[in-house]
Amino acid sequence: MPFLKGLLFSWGWIPDFGKSIHRQGTLKALKLLQTEDSERLLEKASSSLLPGIRMAYRKAMEENR
Repeated sequence: MPFLKGLLFSWGWIPDFGKSIHRQGTLKALKLLQTEDSERLLEKASSSLLPGIRMAYRKAMEENR
């Protein structure tokens, strides 16, 4: 789980929309894992202060509906 957490949250405050696809993939993997830790990370991503993470969360969740 630390690897996926690092992929999702390790980037800085400067927006880089090219990394959005990696974040979306990470969020999809977390959703598929269905563990307490992955659910906690999904919740953290959904309310992140970083707009790029929130946007990637919304896109990843939309594709799974």
